[in-house]
This record gives sequence, structure tokens and C-alpha cells, in this order.
Amino acid sequence: MENVTRATLVTLLILGFLGSIFVSLTNPEAYLFGRKIGGQMTTVYLLVVGVSGTVIAYFIYKRRDAGEIPSLLHFGCLFIKGLATNLISDFGLLFSPSFLIGLAFSIILLIIRKMKY
Repeated sequence: MENVTRATLVTLLILGFLGSIFVSLTNPEAYLFGRKIGGQMTTVYLLVVGVSGTVIAYFIYKRRDAGEIPSLLHFGCLFIKGLATNLISDFGLLFSPSFLIGLAFSIILLIIRKMKY
């Protein structure tokens, strides 16, 4: 169970990195708490989010005793940012399924590891 959870988290984090790279190269714009940002600031923001995800994926993959709390914080911040942006922009309670799945798997991995020790 722990290996499947770890593999899922690593996959989600790598896909998030690839998505950030794709968006920053094709059309660098993003919403940050209801405010649209564009240009170089967006490219930097997307690259920081993507690279931080790959660093967390490295820790989850290589060091089995680390990575669940940073993963929880990473997906939690992205989930809250996306939800707040949708609420501020009058889209309602829309959330990203990938961030929700990443958040859920981070919590599951944290529970599995805490039950082992």
C-alpha cells in the first residue's frame, strides 16, 4: 500500500512539473488568489511550483522517511489557492481533482508511515 501511494504521489508531482513547464513555455499566465498574473512573474511562479514538486518527488522516491509532510503542504497550498481563486472569481466551489487526489494521497501516506512507527 505504501509503495502504491508513494508512486502515485511521485507521478502527480512529476505531471505537475511537466504541466508547469508546458504552461510557462506556451502561454505564461496564471491566477493567484483571483488575480491574473502574466509574463515573467508567471513563468517564475510556475517554475518554482514545478521545481518544488520535483524536489518533493525526489525525497519521496529516494528517502523513504521524508517527503510526506512537504507533499501535504505542497498539495494543500495548491488546493487552497485554486479554491480561493475560484471563489474570488465567482466560479463557486470548484476545485482541481489532481490537487485533491494529491492531498488525499499525502494524508494516506502520512497515516501509513505514522502507523508503522
